[in-house]
Amino acid sequence: MDERLSEDLFKQFQNFLVEESGLYVNFDRVENLEEKLRERMKVCEVKTFADYYHYLRFNPRARLELKSLLDIITIGETYFFRNEPQFEALGGYVLPRILETNTDHKLRIWCAGCSTGEEAYSLALFLKTIPELASWDISILATDVNRNSLKVAAEGIYGARSVNLVPANLLHLYFTQKGRKYWISPSIKNMVHFEYHNLARDSYTLNGMRNLDILFCRNVTIYFDINTLKRVIAQFADCIKPDGYFFIGHAETLWNISNAFTPIEFPKTFIYQKLSEPSIGDLTAPHIPLSSFNNEESMTLNLEDAPQNANQPINSSASPDLGTHEDKLEKAYELAGQENYTQACQIAKEIINKDNLYAPAYYLLGVLNEKMGNHKEAIDDFQRLLYIDEKLSVGYLHLGNLYRAIGNQQKARKEYLNCLKFLEKIDENEVMQLSNGMTAGVLYQAVHRALETLE
Repeated sequence: MDERLSEDLFKQFQNFLVEESGLYVNFDRVENLEEKLRERMKVCEVKTFADYYHYLRFNPRARLELKSLLDIITIGETYFFRNEPQFEALGGYVLPRILETNTDHKLRIWCAGCSTGEEAYSLALFLKTIPELASWDISILATDVNRNSLKVAAEGIYGARSVNLVPANLLHLYFTQKGRKYWISPSIKNMVHFEYHNLARDSYTLNGMRNLDILFCRNVTIYFDINTLKRVIAQFADCIKPDGYFFIGHAETLWNISNAFTPIEFPKTFIYQKLSEPSIGDLTAPHIPLSSFNNEESMTLNLEDAPQNANQPINSSASPDLGTHEDKLEKAYELAGQENYTQACQIAKEIINKDNLYAPAYYLLGVLNEKMGNHKEAIDDFQRLLYIDEKLSVGYLHLGNLYRAIGNQQKARKEYLNCLKFLEKIDENEVMQLSNGMTAGVLYQAVHRALETLE
C-alpha cells in the first residue's frame, strides 16, 4: 500500500512551496500533491515523502529538482482569446488611450504566468488587427515558472480546442493547419519573447519588465498565499508606468491587496489602472460601487460631505412621490451621485417606512453608514438585510468588514465564514445580487483573503 502524506508533512511541503514559489496548496488537494510527489520521488530514487522533503531542502541538485516538481504541479489549461470581455476592454478603451498618449510610438506588454503561450499570442494577434500600431515598436514579454509550458509556447503548435475562439480571418492569416494541429506563423511568434521567471523568488529585472503600458497576469495569483500575493502585486506596481493597465482573472481581486491601482468597470468585466500616486485610503473595502438594484449603470459615491448619520430621523413629507420602490431608489442613487446625501438617505428611509422588507433600501443605508464610519447603524442595516433574505451574501461581507473595523475579530471571522459557506454552493460565474456585477467566484476570493488577514 502506498504511503500517505501525513498532515504534518503536508504542512512542511506546503510551507516549502510557498517559500520557494509562492504556490499555496490547500489540504483538500493532498491526494493530487501525493501523486505529483511520487512521480518525482521515482526519478530521484527516494522511497518516502520525508526523504524527498529532505532532498528538496538539502541535496545539491535541489534547485533543479524544485523546477522539475513545479513543472508538473503548475500545469494549467488555457486557450486563445480567453475572457473575451477583457479583449473588448483592451481594444475599445485601453489601446485608444495608449495611441493618444504614447508619443514615442512604443508599446510594452508583459504576460506573467503565460503557461503555454496562448494568452501572449492572442495579444500579438489582436494587435495585428489595429492598423495604427503597424509602425510601432511593440514588445511582448511572456514568462512562466513551468519550463515544459514554455517549450510548448516557443514551438507555437496547438490543437483545435486551443484555437477554437480565434476569429476565422486571423486563423486563416496567421496559422497553418497540419493534420489536427495548428502552427502559428513566424510573424506572430517573433512578436513574443518567452522567458523563465519565478514571480515569488526571482528579481524583476528581465528586459521588457519595466515601464510597462500593460501587464496581464490572469488566473495566477489565486494560487499564492496572501503575503506572497501582496509582494508580487507590489512588484507589478513598480513595473507598470503611471496610468498603465493591469489585467487579472475574473475570479481575482486587488481588494485588501494594493492601493496602487484603481478599478475600471465595463459591462462584463473590470480591469485596473495604476494610479500616479498610491491611494491614501485603506484596503479593507472591495470595489462594490453603489448602484441601482435593477440598473446596470453604476455610480461611486463621494462621501466626504455626507451627513454623520444616515439613519437620522427624517421628515417623511420632504420628498415627492416618485412612484415605485425601484423608481425611488434610482432617484436616491442619482441624488447620492450629486452629493445630496441627506435626501438620498431620506428617500431610502421612506421606502422602508412603506415596505420594511425591501432589501435594496437597507443595503443603500448600510453602505452609506459603513462608508461614513457609523458602524453600529451599518451593522443594524446589514443584519436587517440578511433577515429579509439570508442569500444576499454581500451582507455577510459588509458585516465582516464592520466587525473588523471595530476590533471584533471573532464576529468578523464568523461573518466571513458564513459568506464563504453560502458561496461554496453557488456557481462561480453567477452574478450576485446587490454586488454591481461581482460573480460568486470574485466575491469568494475577496472574502477568503479578508479572512486570511484577520489576527
